[in-house]
Amino acid sequence: MERSSETIRYLTQQQVTKLFRAAKNRPVRDRLLLAFAYRFGMRTQELCELPVRAVDRSRWEITIHGLKGGLTRTYTIPRDLRPLIRAWKPEEETFFSGRQGPLHRIRIYLIFKECALAAGLPDDLGMHSLRHSAAVHALDAGLSTEDVRDLLRHKRIATTDVYANLSTRRRGDYLKRLEQSSAVVKLR
Repeated sequence: MERSSETIRYLTQQQVTKLFRAAKNRPVRDRLLLAFAYRFGMRTQELCELPVRAVDRSRWEITIHGLKGGLTRTYTIPRDLRPLIRAWKPEEETFFSGRQGPLHRIRIYLIFKECALAAGLPDDLGMHSLRHSAAVHALDAGLSTEDVRDLLRHKRIATTDVYANLSTRRRGDYLKRLEQSSAVVKLR
């Protein structure tokens, strides 16, 4: 099924910044949860099921088992997330847990909604919008579609291609290269 860009809800970079600012007063776990969802394009269920052993604090790596037939990938943990990881001490077998064990997807949704409300973001955004934001922002940063496919743990590149239509910077970059190329005939 082909999805149109209208069905993909993502946050702008400014909105993600507002979300993270709104989460600053939240517990470390909540801030880390939102950061993982955005930086690694994690699905809510991947966050729910992330085992403690998947986060290697000595090598600063995280291994994520993709859902929906996705791939398993290991990523280097960005430096800006390391202080939060040092501060977070999981007490269960899952990395994100609460008083009653592993966080449920509804609790994760509520954490996102509370932060989004505090940030003044639109009501129709959901937790999955952070995954979409990760894809669009990675393309805006100049990553190839193949790299974004790897980040999102998609098996098929066609699944990732939908994000290429949303990246205005990516489109602007290739149009600029075409304009500057001597291989393209110019009107005189």
